[in-house]
Amino acid sequence: MTEEMKEIEYKRARNLISDDLDKCMEAKKIFTDLDDYKESRRFLQEVTIKINVMIEDLEVQKEEDYNRAIELISSNPTAQKHDQAIKIFRSLDDYKDSKEILDRLLVEREKMMKKDKKNLDRFKLLGYLCAGLGVIMIVLIICAVIWSIVSNGGAE
Repeated sequence: MTEEMKEIEYKRARNLISDDLDKCMEAKKIFTDLDDYKESRRFLQEVTIKINVMIEDLEVQKEEDYNRAIELISSNPTAQKHDQAIKIFRSLDDYKDSKEILDRLLVEREKMMKKDKKNLDRFKLLGYLCAGLGVIMIVLIICAVIWSIVSNGGAE
């Protein structure tokens, strides 16, 4: 690699150092390739430390998210809590036993949805019955009023 190319890569690597893990990993690779060009070794150490801190922070965040998801499904599980936990476990990918728990939650959620649908169907039927009874009551009242009018000869 020419000196000019090294300088371009060196500047690019320095610009990549940020709070983005992927960019820092790319910077680390460039500084590693540049070896002893300018202050590449110093920047390599700095970016390595930064990467290690970011990875550690990610692990802490994953642990917090995992515990929060477990808490959601442990205490009085509801469909909404299941949905929140499912979203968290999906984001955790293969952290601990997240995939196994996610699979179990998806099955449980499907059962909840079927049960909710049955309950909704029952409530709909009950609603239809109540509406039908209401219509029958109105018809009976109208009939009673008409009967009253007819039996009194229509005169008051």
